Amino acid sequence: MKLTHSTSTVTGSHIPTIHVTAQSMAGQYHAVRSQENEDSIIKFENDSIMVVAVSDGCSESAGAKAASQASCQASVKFAKTRDVWSTDDNTLKSAFLSVIDDVYMDTKLPYNLLKATLLLLVVSKITGDYVGISIGDCSALVLDENLNKPEVLLKPYNPFMQATRTVFANNKDADALMAIVRGRVQDKAGFVLFTDGAKALLEDTYEEEVKKLVGLTAINAGEAAQTEADVLVNTFQQGGHDDVSIIAVGLENPNTVRIASTLYQPKQEEAPESEPTPAPIPMEIKAEKKEEMPAADKPEKPAMPAAEPAQEFTAEELLKNGITQRPSEFFVQISPFLQNGLMTYSATTGAFQFCDLSGQS
Repeated sequence: MKLTHSTSTVTGSHIPTIHVTAQSMAGQYHAVRSQENEDSIIKFENDSIMVVAVSDGCSESAGAKAASQASCQASVKFAKTRDVWSTDDNTLKSAFLSVIDDVYMDTKLPYNLLKATLLLLVVSKITGDYVGISIGDCSALVLDENLNKPEVLLKPYNPFMQATRTVFANNKDADALMAIVRGRVQDKAGFVLFTDGAKALLEDTYEEEVKKLVGLTAINAGEAAQTEADVLVNTFQQGGHDDVSIIAVGLENPNTVRIASTLYQPKQEEAPESEPTPAPIPMEIKAEKKEEMPAADKPEKPAMPAAEPAQEFTAEELLKNGITQRPSEFFVQISPFLQNGLMTYSATTGAFQFCDLSGQS
């Protein structure tokens, strides 16, 4: 159960802005058994008041969760309907128990099963007054505007002097055992309300954690404040059996903001300044020298023999050039001298006749 970190707008110009951070978690006893958290927390506000309350249901009772929820609802109903500022303490106690009884009866559960302790804080957004009311073993701390050591505002009340026994809101002596405190918020840094699962906060051991939680809440460091509340609740939840609930109320007083901002303000991680990137130096691209390969020798085309000038031969000269027999008639190819042509020779007449084979004669 978690109350989202929130801010309350105030009416009085001299009233510090109010911020709230809260967390509630089932203790080990319930967690290992997959049982529900029997604590309850609540926040309410309207134009004139801001109300926060924590309640711890008795695990030994079958109505523990219903009782803690009803106690928180009764706290808000009481703060809304009663003038807590001008009513005397005795009358206030009776009026508060009357409202609690009415809300308990609405649960339809047996009254004797509705066992719960509770602590209520009401802040006037008009005057800056506050009233704190406690029944049983819930506690509250208050811090001054300079975030000095937390002081106990409301301590656990145990008339039986036994750690395991306390007083519940449905006890017959609840009015006599109820505690009421009053004050003003103008010089305060804030408050911390918690159930007995976080009772170690009353010890000096957790002084710095309490101051940091209130300081972060006061400067409205939402996520950081919520993380701090989560860590605290988880610490007590891991180390004990009880359910754990914590509500931090931070007041935006000037001194508180100045101190908390110095000590606790989450620092923004600054990106390291990067040196200006130098302009790239143009690279001289050298063409790779390639060894010039000698051009492959192209096979030379055989030169055509130049045509020899035509020569005239007599028959006797031709016979001397290789013709040794004289048939009656034969063909002779005169290619060295007359291309594409044949020369016929007639032995009878002894005459040569040229025949053009190119088709042009």
